Amino acid sequence: MMHLSRETLYAIAFDAAEPGAAEREHLALCDECRRELAGLVDLNGALALARRSTPSPAAMARYTGLFSEVQQRPSRLGSLLQTLRAALTWDSRQQFAMQGVRSGAVAAYRQLYSTGAAEIELLIEPAQQRYAIYGEIMGTDDANVGNSLVQLLNRDGVTVQEVEAGDDGQFRMTMLRGGIYRLLITPVDGPLIEVETLEIG
Repeated sequence: MMHLSRETLYAIAFDAAEPGAAEREHLALCDECRRELAGLVDLNGALALARRSTPSPAAMARYTGLFSEVQQRPSRLGSLLQTLRAALTWDSRQQFAMQGVRSGAVAAYRQLYSTGAAEIELLIEPAQQRYAIYGEIMGTDDANVGNSLVQLLNRDGVTVQEVEAGDDGQFRMTMLRGGIYRLLITPVDGPLIEVETLEIG
């Protein structure tokens, strides 16, 4: 049996095109095309919700790229639209301050942020009159944080730099100016993680 083309299914799901009599008959008989169309309809609804939630263009592109995952497990995209705020639980600069060391003498510092789903460890160090961030995302329990999209946004919400973490959750950003930033981590599977205020420098 010939299946409906991808273009036809996209037109029905995304453009609200009315299927013809032959297409309706095929859908009534073909479980595979029905399942694929249902997945695309679910994706269209999730993308409409994402547009209303105004995620960054990079995050939207990532949602679109996940369509095959959504077809298999459509409820997962909804979890991506949730946000977990990571709390600062350890800052090596505070440790130096308690020991009477002046912050200006500290060349690099470490910070640890935590949520219920993950911990984010950051090493921030000066590099050629700018700064570099070496980070590691560590999932708790069964959270999958490998290959997460990591975005650094300035105070205006503009993406300054974005990278993809490796399978091991490690990432690196370089040539950054000092300042106050927002760090967003979008896992392949799971809720968005946000470090609301990240001070560099």
